Amino acid sequence: MGWQPIETAPKDGLEVDLYVAEAGRIPDCQWRGAEWATRGDAGWERLPAEHFRPTHWMPLPKAPDA
Repeated sequence: MGWQPIETAPKDGLEVDLYVAEAGRIPDCQWRGAEWATRGDAGWERLPAEHFRPTHWMPLPKAPDA
């Protein structure tokens, strides 16, 4: 599964990668209440909607087999 339109992005807590034209791929994001956030060093960091407009999303890849 490749990039999907942002309108179809899950908003149930599933982590995904997002694509923003100005910034490129932003990994490990999650819809948190009313906005997108990404996992940072100090936990979840808000991605402000006024500067952050994702156009596409992609599921995270599966972990490698051990």
